[in-house]
Amino acid sequence: MTEIVALITARKNSKRVPGKNMKYLWDEPLISHTFKAALGSKLIGKIVLTTDDPQIIEYAANFPGIEVPFIRPSKIAEDNSTDIEVFNHALNFFKMNDYKPELLVHLRPTSPLRTSTHIDSAINLMLANPDATSVRSVRKIDHSIFKLYFLRENFLEFLDVNDIPNARDMPNQILPETYAHIGYVDIVKASTILELKSMTGNKIMPFIINNGEPGINYLKDFDYYESLR
Repeated sequence: MTEIVALITARKNSKRVPGKNMKYLWDEPLISHTFKAALGSKLIGKIVLTTDDPQIIEYAANFPGIEVPFIRPSKIAEDNSTDIEVFNHALNFFKMNDYKPELLVHLRPTSPLRTSTHIDSAINLMLANPDATSVRSVRKIDHSIFKLYFLRENFLEFLDVNDIPNARDMPNQILPETYAHIGYVDIVKASTILELKSMTGNKIMPFIINNGEPGINYLKDFDYYESLR
């Protein structure tokens, strides 16, 4: 049986929304929605909270099954800290404790609409595609990335998409469909992190949620999510 661990990533400091993970949404702290979804999964073998926040750790004690075996070091709990640093830290801890998960499920507290069904469906997708290096939750977007600009020295420049020459001059309807990452549930093989030094690798299976919502990143997002229920 494939050993599957979920990592709930919830650092303390958020410059945009201080205390975001413990801010209330739908009459309970934001992070509780992720705790409940993870605990409802039928396929996850272990659920680990990786955080540097004592308040979140204390709150997690209300949810039997959420493990807090370590406190995340402050050096990988900053605004510029990367997911791969956080996951490598967890994998090193697991290795020292003779635990070797094959799949790591990334659950962000910022996606409160994620359900246990979403989680298990994504895991089953990964298990059904053994050649995949990861699964990423995405939704189709209306505007084509082939038409996007970036700003360089106060001037707009097109994104350079080598796959389709002259894509910027083509009508949208004949260009490939494009998808945006929404972060409901992402899965990565331990080997992808350890051997490829990547959170995705080069064979990324899409877990498509076309009615998926972007994550909560700003204070105004709480108001929007409150309006959804």
